[in-house]
Amino acid sequence: MASIILAGGPSSRMGQDKAMLMFNGQTLLERAVRIAADVSQPIWVVADRAGHYHPTGAFVIGDEHLGVGPLGGLITGLKAAGPGIHIAMACDTPLMEPKVLSLLLSKIGKYDAALFNLEDGLQPLGAVYRDKALPALIASYEAGNRALHAAVKSLKTLILDTGDLLHVDPEGLSFTNINDLDDYADLLGEPKEEL
Repeated sequence: MASIILAGGPSSRMGQDKAMLMFNGQTLLERAVRIAADVSQPIWVVADRAGHYHPTGAFVIGDEHLGVGPLGGLITGLKAAGPGIHIAMACDTPLMEPKVLSLLLSKIGKYDAALFNLEDGLQPLGAVYRDKALPALIASYEAGNRALHAAVKSLKTLILDTGDLLHVDPEGLSFTNINDLDDYADLLGEPKEEL
């Protein structure tokens, strides 16, 4: 059972490398590695190239499908992780509760994947996948369907909802993404600049 952390995006909306943003004395990537380490080992970080980052306690590998989004990164990570059930998360969800990941692991059973469907839709990261999901994800990719949230629909998937999330994360903040400078300011509790 491994963890896969996706850190290979261009961070175009942020304007800088999200993985290296600081929060509570550590980078977002270091924080993601720590969260994942509470639940599983080893930890595979999928970056734009091998050696891009050097987080303690994780292996960094280059995305085999660079520039096509999280589906390519997940495929790369699942190949590296090998047989078993694996956590997949983004480096830009610093409020993820390890209990959320543990819940998904406990519920997956014989499904290909277990993930949440919340008010803003399916959450294919902060999810759990079996290695047997890999062929269907590759087939989706090769068919030109590069959107991860659409590709997971080809899997036998267990869907959890907001009630399940709030049971282990009462504040419901685990899937808070840091996509741009406003999100980052919110995370840090800083006032936004007036235009």
